[in-house]
Amino acid sequence: MKNILAEHFRKLSPITQGLLIFAICNLGINLTLIGHETTLQHTGSFLTFSRIKLAHDSWEEMSRALEYLQSNHETLIYSQLFFTDKVKFQYPLTSLLPLFLLKQFIPDYQVQLYILNFLSFIAIITTAIFAVRIFNLSLNSFFATPSSEKSRVDVVIRTFLLLLLCFMFYPLMKAHSLGQIQVFINCCFTLSVWFWLKRQEHISGILVGLMILIKPQYVLIAIWGVLRKRYSFAISLFAVCLSGLLCSAFLFGISNLLDYVSVLNFISRTGEGFYANQSMNGLLNRLLFNGNNLQWERHVFAPFNSIVYAGALLVSALLVLGALSGFVRRSSRGGVIDFMIIGLSCTIASPVAWEHHYGILLVIFSFLLPYILSQPVLGRTTMFFFVLSYTLASNFLGIFNRLAYVPVLNIAQSYLYIAALTALVFLYRIGDRPGQAHDVSPEEDVRLKLEQEGGFGVVLNERSGVL
Repeated sequence: MKNILAEHFRKLSPITQGLLIFAICNLGINLTLIGHETTLQHTGSFLTFSRIKLAHDSWEEMSRALEYLQSNHETLIYSQLFFTDKVKFQYPLTSLLPLFLLKQFIPDYQVQLYILNFLSFIAIITTAIFAVRIFNLSLNSFFATPSSEKSRVDVVIRTFLLLLLCFMFYPLMKAHSLGQIQVFINCCFTLSVWFWLKRQEHISGILVGLMILIKPQYVLIAIWGVLRKRYSFAISLFAVCLSGLLCSAFLFGISNLLDYVSVLNFISRTGEGFYANQSMNGLLNRLLFNGNNLQWERHVFAPFNSIVYAGALLVSALLVLGALSGFVRRSSRGGVIDFMIIGLSCTIASPVAWEHHYGILLVIFSFLLPYILSQPVLGRTTMFFFVLSYTLASNFLGIFNRLAYVPVLNIAQSYLYIAALTALVFLYRIGDRPGQAHDVSPEEDVRLKLEQEGGFGVVLNERSGVL
């Protein structure tokens, strides 16, 4: 039996062999942690639909906000819900538009919950499929030969392994288990990268515009688009945002819309000490033992701390300025690497960046892997740091919470934040390398391949091995 398995393994391409070994190791990590929260638990609930009527982390608060807006009220919504009732409704009112539309046709909240979580399921599937397609685009772009290294069987096995790794990516699965609107942000970002690669920047702009309507911090991508003179992208983005703002102002009132500024100001000054906050704000709060670390407090934020505020603000400013000012080669500016830098920087720079917010890392890792296999940007340590970064990002490692009250060592609780920063370093290193495929725009190389092959379908292409 061992000889048969070894023979089949040798027939696989090196890339597929590596993915198989890593998938087995990643599975082993989860099996070792059984008894605690693991990615496998969230994957299981996703595949069995066990959370489809239960998950309501975003939906409950959004539904409550919508009910308040549609009731007779005198106090502005955030002043009442967020500051008086201590409800952590932290989204802008533009995020309520889909729920408002759904409620017009389906008033029953339980039915709404079922539909929203089913759409979340579809969004996860879509994210996984396009992450695999982007991996194959990247593979064909950065390797001299087509990606059908061995056979159709090799392509099928590789595709299966890639999908398996997608469905075992903790931030992605956690968002679905919670019933989080972040699922749709992750999906929109993945699709925006896909359409950017296909040179359909106007569609990418529409998708980022939808992200901004849910999470305003992504407005930095709009500024980036203008600075990079990606006008088709920027115009589409602003059109979506303006439409959303006008509809929200008409339905909910301008005063309620502007009241959201006070929430942003408050969160930036306090933040969260809870370990799931994977940001500099969360790291500093935990380092200084400011706020609750191990227990989620539904109605309480971390107390204001001037050191946390100043430190987090400084790091956020550096991240944003770095992404906007273009610390990459001129020939790489405005390309897909630069686009992913600003997208990831928006998340890392947030004062509150929950674990599920890092679902956008999946598409970044998908694009990066083929490149670093062809160009080791960190020398001999390249693959070590990439695998380390992915492993930290794709798994829930609650074992580090045992260090919660150990001075300095509790920095280890910010392992996902560290993984995201490592991915950002990879992006900057690639964006700064001269004479590589990305410098002449990998999307141009992909476009030529698409023209030669007649486009990409959902079926497996025998020559290119693309899903």
